[in-house]
Amino acid sequence: MKPGDTLRGQRGPYTVTRKLAEGGMGVVHLGRNASGDAVVIKEPRITGKSDQDQLCIQKLGVETAILKSLSHKHIMRYEDSYVDSGLTYLVVEYIDGETWENAFKNNPASEGDADKHIIQVLDALAYMHDQNVIYRDFKPRNVMLSKRGENKIIDFGAAKYFYTQIQDPKYEHTVIFSFGWTAPEQQWGGASFQSDIYAAGATLFYLLTGKPPALWMDGRGQIKPPSAINPRAGRLSNVVMKAMDLDPNKRYQTARDMINDIQGKLSAIGEPYVICGSHKHVISDEATVGRAGDCDIPISDPVKFISKRHAKIYMRGGQYWIKDLGSLNGTFIAQDPSKFQKLAPNSPRALKDNDIIALCYNSALGPYMTLKFKMPGAS
Repeated sequence: MKPGDTLRGQRGPYTVTRKLAEGGMGVVHLGRNASGDAVVIKEPRITGKSDQDQLCIQKLGVETAILKSLSHKHIMRYEDSYVDSGLTYLVVEYIDGETWENAFKNNPASEGDADKHIIQVLDALAYMHDQNVIYRDFKPRNVMLSKRGENKIIDFGAAKYFYTQIQDPKYEHTVIFSFGWTAPEQQWGGASFQSDIYAAGATLFYLLTGKPPALWMDGRGQIKPPSAINPRAGRLSNVVMKAMDLDPNKRYQTARDMINDIQGKLSAIGEPYVICGSHKHVISDEATVGRAGDCDIPISDPVKFISKRHAKIYMRGGQYWIKDLGSLNGTFIAQDPSKFQKLAPNSPRALKDNDIIALCYNSALGPYMTLKFKMPGAS
């Protein structure tokens, strides 16, 4: 596309004004809608290299599909899209501002401002996780700070939404990894809601120091506290350290937990519970999981891979168990997210602290949706 070109989307025409940026996977243009309002138009970067071109096309298609499903004030707003000759063109809101990468480079935010900024995007992460979206590439480059002081997450091409995700045919598993920003488990294709928490901690590190965390990691990937670099980081330094723990089970388990700790409101739950997105469901005696509205843990699944009554978690003889209720696409259990095992229908299995429960699983695409079982007081 070039200046003066017109894109005819589903909601009207859009005219390209000028190119804003060009990256390895896409080209971003400034445009105007029929009312003259500024918008951003994205197109895949096509070079003639077939494998790379297909990835670029696929990435923008993934971003379009995911953004259409989301609506949150701290997430870049979907406006329109158009498919022509197999190529997707995406129209999103124009944000007048700069990325966190530029805004805070060598320019640390005050503790109070960092607090305000990170809570806004953590609220967006909590919302995403409740929709079963794992962002997988959270970093300062992917957050915009508008001139009005609002923060918005942009660029959803690396995200995973149920089975919707970018897939490189050269590899068995999808690997999204940016050293210093993404969680270490993502190097091996494992990504969870707790992986996004790690990345949020790395991004908060940047807000507090003005520098990438990779500069302050040892050989094991252990980070220095932000307060060791900027003594004014204050109490948020401890938040960073917990969020960036190398063990996903020792991080904040939800984005809401991280918000609550920043606000001094984090409290422990004294009963076993199941994490679903950013919510915690206490399991007193038993709980059914599925799409049916009367399930104790109701699941929103637009494609309906998850059964109406998919699985049951219950307590017998002082032990918690899970069994698949004859679901169509299976229930899977793992401690290591690369080693899921399928449950036989109606054959109970004892649950352990930090067990990951996958509702449906595909060897190439990974879990369709995951829950996590937590046992308070477990070591």
